[in-house]
Amino acid sequence: MKKIRTLALGTLLTLILAACGGAQPGDQQAAPPDNGQQAEAPASRLEQIKQSGKIVVATSADYPPFEYHAIIDGQDKIVGWEMELAEAIATELGVKLEIKEGIFDTLLLDLDAGKADMVISAMTITPDRLESVDFSDPYWMTAQSVMVPAGSEGSIAAAEDLSGKTIGVQLGTTGEIAAKEIEGAEVRSYELFEAAVLDLVAGRVDAVVGDYAVVKNYAASRPELTVAFELTKEENAVAFKKGDDELREAVNDILAKLQANGTIDQLIEKYEVAPPPEAKAEE
Repeated sequence: MKKIRTLALGTLLTLILAACGGAQPGDQQAAPPDNGQQAEAPASRLEQIKQSGKIVVATSADYPPFEYHAIIDGQDKIVGWEMELAEAIATELGVKLEIKEGIFDTLLLDLDAGKADMVISAMTITPDRLESVDFSDPYWMTAQSVMVPAGSEGSIAAAEDLSGKTIGVQLGTTGEIAAKEIEGAEVRSYELFEAAVLDLVAGRVDAVVGDYAVVKNYAASRPELTVAFELTKEENAVAFKKGDDELREAVNDILAKLQANGTIDQLIEKYEVAPPPEAKAEE
């Protein structure tokens, strides 16, 4: 009887160890069967886009004529010359365009988080941005320019004239960077560019800094404002997440095609995108 109990106890302990312990030190694990197949490499961003049938473009739609809201056929839509450029890129890739609107200062964060496939939003190529994202070939030459009340044009004609003045800028833009380099100026940053313009009209800031085509657009619709001078020259391009080289190269090929067949020039003409005066003179 004692032998039976001992045997039963030993069997029970063996079952417990087998259930809980798994392989013991020194035990050899059976190799998984080799069926000759290897795990597939994850699809590239370009392949994912083509499989899903859409490309997601992040933008800040408060920057006419680049991207902005407009009521079309009774519906609020995001339009602008860059949004039509995005549509043309999507068409060439054979997919649909999905626009993801956000605050300019967080667009590259959304890109890095995988919430968008690329950013098209009057995005300037800068050394700092190149540390976190990649850019396409540039498709537009711009300049950060200063817009002031029409009555101040004579007294604010150069950067040094802004010393002691308050400058409105959009948060996270190269206009903000350029304004902060003006010695003695106070810089006031806004999430939306239009908010800075409204404060300029109301006299709460003395000047606003933004892309030439944008400030020119605002000045054309508001006779009380005028564009005084330029601060910096820049190049706009499409931003991509680091490592999305196949997508970036495909977009570069498309941009070259759209430039060659006149599509980009047609969009610029359609939306009356004004090039900086000096850039126009160089043409």
